[in-house]
Amino acid sequence: MGLVLYSLEVSPPTRCVRMVLEHLELEYQIHEVNYAAGELQSQEFFALNARRRVPVLKDGEYTIAESRAISCYLCNKYGSGGVSDIYPSDPELRGSVDQQLYVSEAIYDTVQKYLNTKKVLFGEGLPKVEFKDDVIKSIQIYETLLTKQSYLCGDNVTIADVHASSSLFMLQLANFDVMGEFPNTSSWLKKIEALPYYKKCNEKGIAILTKLYQDAVKKNTK
Repeated sequence: MGLVLYSLEVSPPTRCVRMVLEHLELEYQIHEVNYAAGELQSQEFFALNARRRVPVLKDGEYTIAESRAISCYLCNKYGSGGVSDIYPSDPELRGSVDQQLYVSEAIYDTVQKYLNTKKVLFGEGLPKVEFKDDVIKSIQIYETLLTKQSYLCGDNVTIADVHASSSLFMLQLANFDVMGEFPNTSSWLKKIEALPYYKKCNEKGIAILTKLYQDAVKKNTK
């Protein structure tokens, strides 16, 4: 059966896993979940992930959920683990990557509080501007770190960069100008966008989500 990724194209965590799959040059199938038909609420999907969220990866008989866990699993099983690998096996280098993975999860939550995505899309919500300062503080963490290195964990891209950048790219939903205000972060994000698989994994999903979000904001503002 090989690798099967249960996906929602608009989901940033799903797109992160796709980037890792592409980086590792793995063959995989995509099962695009039918959100409108309630597939996430089905018993079949519950058996895959009791949290009823994407992404989920099946590797033969093995099933794993949570985007960062999936990324680590794929690298552990299929990566080289070398110093320049996307998830190096050296304890100190890997420790730095793991640290930034945890940081990126917290920053993702901060960005989501600001964007208020679920309530914007499925209710009458608007971006919560009271969380903008928290977003700026979060970006400043990366801005400072990137003064001394090209990527979050040194001079090579890692899965930490993949997951961390995803949160910041989401800010474009609300026209938040990361590129203009944070030069080190901007340079780093441009490096991520230049990865050979970035466009394939992200362009369509970002475009769909941006239109959905911005149309919903306009509707909810009336």
